[in-house]
Amino acid sequence: MLSTFSKAGREELGVVLRVPVLYGAAEKNAESAVNILMDTVLKVQDGSKVKMDHWALRYPTNTEDVGRICRGT
Repeated sequence: MLSTFSKAGREELGVVLRVPVLYGAAEKNAESAVNILMDTVLKVQDGSKVKMDHWALRYPTNTEDVGRICRGT
């Protein structure tokens, strides 16, 4: 949290990176906001009904890209 840096007098070192829709390698589809769509597609193919919004704009980001940016490479 940024308050930790502030208490230490090092506000300039604090960074908040918010990436709400990640995708990438995962053990289970539920670990990724994008990968979980595969489970939803399979449910619909099996005849199940699912609730989804049709208005939200989302911009998926690959976990490897986030890692690369954080490392500065």
